[in-house]
Amino acid sequence: MTLGASNQLALAAAQPLHQGYGAGLYPIIMFGLPGACFAIWLHRHRLQQLPHGALLLTLALTSACIGITEPIEFLFAFTAPWLFLAHALLTGLSFAICSALEIQLGSYFSAGLLDLSLSYGSGLHAFWIIPLGILFFVAYALLFYHMLGRSPLSLSNQHLIRQEMANIPPADPQMLAIQYLKLLGGMDNLQAISVCLTRLSIRVRNMALVDQSQLLNLGCLSWIELNEHQLVLVLGPNAGLIEGQIRMLAERQSVPLGLKPNQASSSQVGW
Repeated sequence: MTLGASNQLALAAAQPLHQGYGAGLYPIIMFGLPGACFAIWLHRHRLQQLPHGALLLTLALTSACIGITEPIEFLFAFTAPWLFLAHALLTGLSFAICSALEIQLGSYFSAGLLDLSLSYGSGLHAFWIIPLGILFFVAYALLFYHMLGRSPLSLSNQHLIRQEMANIPPADPQMLAIQYLKLLGGMDNLQAISVCLTRLSIRVRNMALVDQSQLLNLGCLSWIELNEHQLVLVLGPNAGLIEGQIRMLAERQSVPLGLKPNQASSSQVGW
């Protein structure tokens, strides 16, 4: 047995137990959300706005190839909730169809082309993913374009320019982490931090000390202030590096970061 064959068997053996429930994500992530990007591009072209085709193509390829969907979903999740509702309903429909067709296909990271190539051999009826995905690309493109025609997306050029500027190559991770700490009000203002793929969830003592106006200059794709203490930053693939550097700096300064960002300390329960 060759080394390549043994590696493939090892990957197959590591498939999730409930791989049948993950198959429905492939048509959405590989085809549906890129179809949504195509609809947004057509919508902006119809309104004679700057289409930002290169950016939308980059977001679509990131979703289709790697399976990172947050940059696309953040385009409409908070500015056009009706589109996010349609996205949720279509995702549920994809799961239902894949279950009816008895498609079983797991994933190691996210349901993108990379995972499809690794999981295809150990899947069941996995060949249905491609034709089903093409149908969902058309469904997303038509539905989103129709919905955007009735209720235009309240997305300014500045929001898309912000994401384009965030594609600047990152500086040294440690220096970048130090710069983020300065914008977050310093280490003393930081209470908790956690990372989830492309996002940093942060809890601070005083939100007024956070300089949100400068986050764009450090390459932050998007951010949202959840409450008076919690902030979520979308940083893309650099999120894990920055979180690790901030934790290392916190350990050097003996600053505890043991709380979860969505949990208040005992001194803040009554706030």
